[in-house]
Order: sequence, then C-alpha cells, then structure tokens
Amino acid sequence: MTSGKDSDMEIPSCPLICGKWDEEDPLASLFRQDKEREAYLLEQVGFNFQSAIDGKRLKSRFYRTVSSPLQTYCQVSSLFGGKWLGNCGALDGSKYICMDKFLPAVDNGTCLVYSFGIGDDWSFEDLLAESNCKVHAYDPTIESPSKRSKNIYFYKIGLAVKSGKSVIKNNLKNNAELKTKNKSLKDILSSNNDLSTIITYMKVDVEGSELKAFPTWVSSGILKNVQQLGIEFHLGLATLETDGKVISHILELLKSIQELHKQGFRLVSYSPNECVGKTQDKEQRYYAVEMLVLQAGNMSLYIYCNLSIETVISVRYPVATVDPMPIFPDIAIFRTVTEASFTK
Repeated sequence: MTSGKDSDMEIPSCPLICGKWDEEDPLASLFRQDKEREAYLLEQVGFNFQSAIDGKRLKSRFYRTVSSPLQTYCQVSSLFGGKWLGNCGALDGSKYICMDKFLPAVDNGTCLVYSFGIGDDWSFEDLLAESNCKVHAYDPTIESPSKRSKNIYFYKIGLAVKSGKSVIKNNLKNNAELKTKNKSLKDILSSNNDLSTIITYMKVDVEGSELKAFPTWVSSGILKNVQQLGIEFHLGLATLETDGKVISHILELLKSIQELHKQGFRLVSYSPNECVGKTQDKEQRYYAVEMLVLQAGNMSLYIYCNLSIETVISVRYPVATVDPMPIFPDIAIFRTVTEASFTK
C-alpha cells in the first residue's frame, strides 16, 4: 500500500478477487463511497454540546458515522453464534468475524480469542473452540461451565478500566447486586503472558464497563496486537439513566473512533441489536446497541454498541494468498488470490 494520508484512499490497480479495477468498473464506486465516508468520520467535532440542539446534532453525527461501514476492506465475513429469542423475534448474541485474517490463523494453529461477557449464551465461544481456536472466556456473573471444549479457558473475572472489586447488578438474576473481582485489560493480558501475542479476535460485551475503558485502550495502544475487536457499547438509558450522560459518552466514543481511524483502523461492518431496538433511546430514534467494525494495519476492531447497533473491524490489505481450508469448505471458493496492490 502506498504511503500517505489515510483519507487519500486509492482505487487498486489489480483485482481483490478477480477481474480488473478501473474507473469504469461498477465496483470502483465503492471506493469512492468509502472515501466520502472516511472524510465524514474524520471531520472535526465542532459543537460545544452545552445546548440541547448540539446534543441532538452530536447523536446524529455519531449514529450516522457508526452506521456507515466501509465496504472495501473486508472481503469475506461470517456470522458466528447467537440464539433465537422468541419473545422479540430476533437472533441475539451473534458476532461478525472478518475471515481474511481469521482463516489463516486457524490454518496455522495460532488462533487466539479473548471473550469478555458470556451470560447464558456460549454459542460464539463454542464455535470458535470447535474451529481450533484457544478461547479465554471471562465473566464474573456466572460459574465455571461443567461441559465445554478443552480449548476454552474460563475465568470468573470481570473486565474494567482498572483492577479491583466492585458491585454490579446481575441482569440474569433480576438485577440482584453482585460483588465481582475485576481486572484491567492490561493486567488480564499480562497474567496470560499475551501482552506481545497476536490476538485473532477479542469480543467485549461487558454491560457498560466498556464506556470508560474503551477510550483508555485506544490512547494506551493496548490494542496494537488485536487483529479483530468486537465491542458492544451500552448507550441506552437503562445503562446511563439520563440523555446527558449518553451524549457525554458518545462524544468520547466518537473521538476514540476517529483516533482509531488515524491509527489505521477501518469501520467495515454494522448491524443493529434487533431485540433491544430503539426502546432505550429518549426519542426512540436511535438503536441502543451499536456494533462497529474498524480496520487498521495488522489489527482489526469489531465494535458492538449497546444502543442497538453491531459493527466489526478487520485487517488492512494486502492479505496473503491462502490455501483452501477443510473446516470451512463452503467458503473455500472465496479464498483464492486476495492480495491487492494499491498504487497512485
């Protein structure tokens, strides 16, 4: 890839899968669309947020940004896990994974997954464990599972902005208060000797604790070895109680997403939480759970926001050619030459 500012995205001179890219190719319009979306994401936030009008403008800016994923950075994505919730008529708990880097990690036996927040649904972790990934699973609200794959390592520990103890409300037990032991992301990775290890996928669904922690991860560089990060942002009134608190956190999240883009991360996927919907928004205009997918260098960021949107972050090109993989034979056809050359 040529050097230069991130906003000067080029149309590649060779195909991503097959065929020839040029200005007349219909798919070239996706690159122009992505350039426009990136420019909007990077616009400086010019509101003072002291007025209700500015607060509404900020919310609109944030939700427009996270619901506009880039379309030219992840070639193949798949949906893992989830369970059907009949009371709201939706599949809940499924997570998107960009397969561009995930499949090679599975192939060479280096797939490493960190999953924070399990609740009563192990479907995502079980599938990754069955795919020969080593899965570190953390949740302070549940007990160690009696029957799980040998590839799953469970810890009754919460993820927080700093290590220590806290009292939380357990939504699996009618919001009963629960004392928990928590660790910072740095301390967790350090305890497993993974501070310098490539992490194939990191899932974060920690019921609001991410709102303070996420900006510190971005500024500290702790995510530098994470290839894909899936994080759910809980921005609903059930978590933050007032619209003023929602707007305050949205400002910090937007700044962090902009900073991640400058670091090379790209937003590549978005989908709403269909079960929570818009019920937790004051005006019932925006989803209460957001998931974003951002891409950078050799890292991927997968963000879920708990106002009701889901998003995923994947890996930057070029992506090396890979051989067909027996575990996922149905998508082997997509795993031909995926190396792209970006030139002026």
